[in-house]
Amino acid sequence: MDLAIIFSLIIMLVGIYLVTLGIWELRLGHDRSKYMLYTFSGLFLIFILPSLLTGGAFFFV
Repeated sequence: MDLAIIFSLIIMLVGIYLVTLGIWELRLGHDRSKYMLYTFSGLFLIFILPSLLTGGAFFFV
C-alpha cells in the first residue's frame, strides 16, 4: 500500500476522533473551549490538511 494513502487515512481517523471528542465534551457541558478546540482541530484534519498535503486548490475558479 502506498504510504501517502496510509498517512491520509490516519489523519482522517484522528480528525474523526477529535470531532467525536468535541461533541462528547459539548454533551457533558463542562468546558466549551475544549469543545471548540477539539471540533475545529478535527475539522481541520479532515478537510483542510489533506488538501494541503496533496496540493489541491481550496477555491475553484
